[in-house]
Amino acid sequence: MASVLEQHPLKAKVESVRKSIQYEPSYWGDFFIRLSPVTQEIDSSVEKRVEELKREMRKVMRNTNEPLQKMNLVDAVQRLGLGYDFEEEIDEALKQINDVCIDDDLHAFALWFRLLRQWGYNTPSDGFNKFTNEHGKFNDSLNSDAKGLLSLYEAAHLALPGEDILDEAVAFTMHYLPLIKNNNKVSVSLAMDIERALYMPLRKGMARLQARQYISIYEKDEQRNEVLLELAKLDCNRVQRLLQKELKNISLWWKELALIEKLRFARDRLVECYYWALGVCPEPHQSRSRRVFTKTVVLTSVLDDIYDHYGTIKELTPFNDVIQRWDMEAMKQLPDYMQIFIHALADIFEEFEKDLSPEGNSFRVDYLKKAMKNTSRFYLQEAIWGAEQYVPTFEERLSVSVQTSGYPMLHCATLVGLEEINLTKEVYDWVTTIPKLVYSIALHSRLMDDIVDVKIKLEEGQVISTVQCYALKKGISEQEACVDLQKMIKECCKTINEELLKPSSIPIVARKPALNLNCVAEVIYKSHNSYDEPSTDMKDNISALLVNQVPII
Repeated sequence: MASVLEQHPLKAKVESVRKSIQYEPSYWGDFFIRLSPVTQEIDSSVEKRVEELKREMRKVMRNTNEPLQKMNLVDAVQRLGLGYDFEEEIDEALKQINDVCIDDDLHAFALWFRLLRQWGYNTPSDGFNKFTNEHGKFNDSLNSDAKGLLSLYEAAHLALPGEDILDEAVAFTMHYLPLIKNNNKVSVSLAMDIERALYMPLRKGMARLQARQYISIYEKDEQRNEVLLELAKLDCNRVQRLLQKELKNISLWWKELALIEKLRFARDRLVECYYWALGVCPEPHQSRSRRVFTKTVVLTSVLDDIYDHYGTIKELTPFNDVIQRWDMEAMKQLPDYMQIFIHALADIFEEFEKDLSPEGNSFRVDYLKKAMKNTSRFYLQEAIWGAEQYVPTFEERLSVSVQTSGYPMLHCATLVGLEEINLTKEVYDWVTTIPKLVYSIALHSRLMDDIVDVKIKLEEGQVISTVQCYALKKGISEQEACVDLQKMIKECCKTINEELLKPSSIPIVARKPALNLNCVAEVIYKSHNSYDEPSTDMKDNISALLVNQVPII
């Protein structure tokens, strides 16, 4: 086995070397600026029909009393992306089923367990023992229960640390589901749902993307509710038009800023950053959150490119110093390209402050500024390590990688834009201390990114990744290291589940974005880095959410 050091030989530190890399250009260009809006007449007629359907569905939800029917209805409403409109009805339904004794039907019990845990109930997992034998293994008699296996598989992804029975459930269902989905006795909709789940479980997927996919599955379900299906389709298209308008306005800002024309070394990923924001803030009313998040992450992407691929150490050290002091006067001593970036950064922070000031929340921006400074400081640390060809220990690499994942800052950015105006400073103090929840999503993201990038050859001046540091520590191959780090990723997901269920003074509205950020990482780094290669599956996902309408008939 060739060692990591042999692949990455030590070289003399050269402060003036400028790296370069060619990224894919923007796939979208001015597409969303040019996109024609739907006429107001169509919008108003759709709104009227949507409200009629909502009233019908509220009656259906109130009048459904049989526990399994109630659970299936709640599940469909949530999976079709309509949960935000039926929160009261869902909450009432789950209060009722929480007290119901579920029998030995695997589908019913697993669905009951998942719905309650998703909603914040710390439902014990030992109820699954009734489906196991004396050796703690799931009964082989379950292997032909397609719906039960799928429900068990989905439920198992809400596992907490130490819940071995749910680890066993994943192994058991992953063995039988691929075999059973091609059985001609399985309905078309169930086979489609199994295939979707094996690729991306519900707990790991982006909400709006999964809703769009589920519409295509649900319309083939022979037990579908036609009112619910029509509502889901109309709502999906209605929300898409709202998102198109948002993206058009943000795209106009980006075009006027012309940052990529001035800094041609940087990635042009405005639309991809908005897609990211949509994954974190999926509900229609979260418009400001998406705007703040998108502008923050697209500039952070450029900042990353300055540190990682363009700036020299001689330039980067004073650049970071200016950011730490937020000193616009000292900025004049920097190269032009750095001045251009810092001007843009300062301008959006000023914009955020003006936006939040009328409601008394401009203090939030101070926390985001602190998080941005922290990110810059750790980007510089990586750049110095790369220039010096320093090989950090795995522990050193992790401590920096968690920060340079950008996720601690991005969680903060999400909270800055939240429309809930009564969040206290305690919430922002909490997020900037990198609590266990935020640490876990950052570690999860970094490890996923490094694993899919493991085949990419290191550029001169780049620091080795967590995968390579771990391989060196253990004296194993990078492939073996990836296997071990995948186990670490699974533990991160369990910790996130646990932190979301724990009683906390921090409201769930401030903690839930962590789960959504985690889901975005699962989608972006599923098989490759689709942020760096956006013309692949990311392009298709963006088209599904922001371009292609759902056929109504």
